[in-house]
Amino acid sequence: MALNCSAPDTGNMEVLTMFGTPAQRERWLEPLLDGRIRSAFAMTEPEVASSDATNITTRIVREGDEYVVNGHKWFITGALNPACEVLIVMGRTDPGAERHRQQSMVLVPRNTPGLRIERGMSVFGYDDSDHGGHAEVFFEDVRVPVGNLVGGEGEGFAIAQARLGPGRIHHCMRSIGIAERALELTCRRVLERVAFGRPLAEQGVVREWIAEARVAIEQLRLLVLKTAYLMDTVGNKGRTPRSRRSRSPPRARWSGSWTGACRRTARPGSVRTLRWPGGRRGCARCGWPTARTRCTCVRWPGRSCAGTRRGTEPRAAVGRRRG
Repeated sequence: MALNCSAPDTGNMEVLTMFGTPAQRERWLEPLLDGRIRSAFAMTEPEVASSDATNITTRIVREGDEYVVNGHKWFITGALNPACEVLIVMGRTDPGAERHRQQSMVLVPRNTPGLRIERGMSVFGYDDSDHGGHAEVFFEDVRVPVGNLVGGEGEGFAIAQARLGPGRIHHCMRSIGIAERALELTCRRVLERVAFGRPLAEQGVVREWIAEARVAIEQLRLLVLKTAYLMDTVGNKGRTPRSRRSRSPPRARWSGSWTGACRRTARPGSVRTLRWPGGRRGCARCGWPTARTRCTCVRWPGRSCAGTRRGTEPRAAVGRRRG
């Protein structure tokens, strides 16, 4: 938050930069970049597996010079933040079109009549209120001007895919930050804590763990840097040279692979911080249970698959798509 690089704001900035009109950029992008407002991205729905954007059921219907939005979303990150002023909402504008051309995105100001925030939700018992939480949101005859359409009608799926690539890199960067912080606290802890007559830092296995963590973090930092470079120079769909194609994945898959790798690295770092004798780092006040939760959620296929029925809390296998 302090660096203005938290989700979903970073992804929404990318969308407005790539697909927003000059008026949309002036109204929403500039305040977002300045950190004066926050935003949310409304895609996930409780009734369908929303990691597949073609499943989205929210309707966006044009009536004259307006779009009318009706739908039910949940786990909408940041929507409860008092500074949140706009939501990018994904819905279906043309159910009869080709499968990947049915969806569109519109900008919905948070104070628009008909937009109702039902409740805040939790992930593994944490509400993540520090950055605006996760909300269940209803859109009931919400009307916005036609000028609030992002890109063109039928381009929602393509925009979502364009948002996903940079968003994965952002998640990697944040996960590396969590891992760095965990390792820093671990090093402080083992210097202070004494067991069996000497500091933990003098125990061989402790030194081995710290060395392994340091190597893994440096490794992933370089891999993420390379992926970001490839995104800038080759793009989402770039591939490796033909001579290496048989043993290398498409560049587009790299950011997703490193997301999991970064989370796996951050996760052991935070867990080992909790395991030192005394366990003080495991208390709720230090924030590490939350860090552990955030680094575990990526393992599950999608938050939209985590709930049961409307009105129920998600099962333990709660995960998060980007952004």
